[in-house]
Amino acid sequence: MGITGWSIILGLGLIAGVSYVFLNDGWRFRRVRSGPEAPLLARLESGIAELRHQRGLIAHIGKWYLTTYLAAVLLIGYGLLQPTARRAPPGMWKSVLTTPSTMAGAIVWWWLDVQKSTRLRIDPRLAELEKLRGDLLSRDD
Repeated sequence: MGITGWSIILGLGLIAGVSYVFLNDGWRFRRVRSGPEAPLLARLESGIAELRHQRGLIAHIGKWYLTTYLAAVLLIGYGLLQPTARRAPPGMWKSVLTTPSTMAGAIVWWWLDVQKSTRLRIDPRLAELEKLRGDLLSRDD
């Protein structure tokens, strides 16, 4: 594919980089979580810290996840479309160019779903754990 192959390789590299971030975060969680022998307060603190970390990742997901994947899709698309640009059948580019609007709608729907999930799952659980920690600390005094 010549020079256009480099854009595909770069796009795949971006996708691999984001995948590595996810894997590394999973490994980090396994390393730092408290074991069953740890005191309840230490496990509670660990759970609160992990939920805050996940909430921070989700809050900035557009910056590091969507932007990276959009760049990767554009690079891969550019690389794949270059060899076919002159040989494309009539009407092919019209259908290709109308697809991004559908994709944008799916991304917006996904983004709103992620925000709703954060609001309905992570935030209440975080508040519950912080309240439990406050109750445990007030009993110790």
